[in-house]
Amino acid sequence: MITVFFGILFFLILTFLPSIVELKKPKDPGPRIIVEYDHIYLSDLENRKSEDGELKANVSILGEIVAILTFLPDLES
Repeated sequence: MITVFFGILFFLILTFLPSIVELKKPKDPGPRIIVEYDHIYLSDLENRKSEDGELKANVSILGEIVAILTFLPDLES
């Protein structure tokens, strides 16, 4: 019974040891302060414009798929 307890305890320690070490000595310096706000907003707008175009294309493709799927049950009869 004691060996099972120590086995489970050893497994838990071995599992969580990397995260405990990372919490004690982090490798990265942490969050940065971003100074160029205008550049970030402009790049976000460009990304959103391209995503809108992709969404419109996906909606048209989805409409075609729905039309095909509604036609398939008619083939069986």
